[in-house]
Amino acid sequence: MSHPRDNRVSFQVRDGYGRQQQQEQQDVVLSEAQKITEDQRAEIAQAFDLFDQDHDGFLDFHEFKFGLKTLGFDLQKARVYDLLTTKGVAPPWHPQNEPCPGPSLRITSPVFEEVAGTLMASRDPREDLGRAFDLFDVDGDGVISLDDLRQVNKSIKQGTSASESDMANMISQADLTGKGGVNRDEFIDMMVAAKRRRGYGK
Repeated sequence: MSHPRDNRVSFQVRDGYGRQQQQEQQDVVLSEAQKITEDQRAEIAQAFDLFDQDHDGFLDFHEFKFGLKTLGFDLQKARVYDLLTTKGVAPPWHPQNEPCPGPSLRITSPVFEEVAGTLMASRDPREDLGRAFDLFDVDGDGVISLDDLRQVNKSIKQGTSASESDMANMISQADLTGKGGVNRDEFIDMMVAAKRRRGYGK
């Protein structure tokens, strides 16, 4: 027969171990989020500001969901709600000392950066390159042609746009089959190789 004191000690040990596990998991999450670049942090901050329409420093459920979607993460409602209930906080106007129901919880800017940063860090970089390909494939035919590059080039401000010869050279270097354009796989391989040369990837 166990002594009541032994039960309390056992509970405290289990509770302490549980908190330790939770802290270790949180440290891993924060570590993943810290892997993102400054450009990605800026992109996350812009998404938060875009959907924080009343500028109160909080996102509600729908703002949180669409903020993540803007960054390329179209999560199911159940997943978004789970994140809201585990990481959300009660808004300042909620009565103190009263439990805040899940739908009323809000996401702060640091938490939004943590969640979005973790998702970004765990995402296959080829997915980002695939989205970049879609931006350059203006006519949506699955191939980036010289005409596509010309149209993209027109939208770039003077001084940073590419010359006709530069664009033609980009196509010829990546076009492995002589079809007059660059398909998705060729584009991704070209960009991955460029990142490796610059020392940004492996």
